[in-house]
Amino acid sequence: MIDLCLRLSVSVSDLANMTFRRFQLPESDDYVSFQRDGQNVVVSCSYAEGTAAVLYDDLRAAVREFVDGCLERIAREYPLALRNPAMVDVYSRLGRPFREPGGPQTSSVVN
Repeated sequence: MIDLCLRLSVSVSDLANMTFRRFQLPESDDYVSFQRDGQNVVVSCSYAEGTAAVLYDDLRAAVREFVDGCLERIAREYPLALRNPAMVDVYSRLGRPFREPGGPQTSSVVN
């Protein structure tokens, strides 16, 4: 779940300066592609036919909401995972402040 959050966030963030981004799904040969044309993004994948078009800002907001939900779930259901030192880097790469359970906030990066 963390890997998907990272790949998705980085891909959509990169579209701010790129017109095409693709990421490979973990443990699979499948991929998701994003093609930006102005304010529109066409999303396609290797495991289903067809495409979907969405405004870039709407895609960014949806990915942010998805990632926030995943991070909340991890914190709620797997609080010990947040004690892993690598999680500080994960939160930083996602542009989110990291707060260890019962500890102070260690980053104030916000996207």
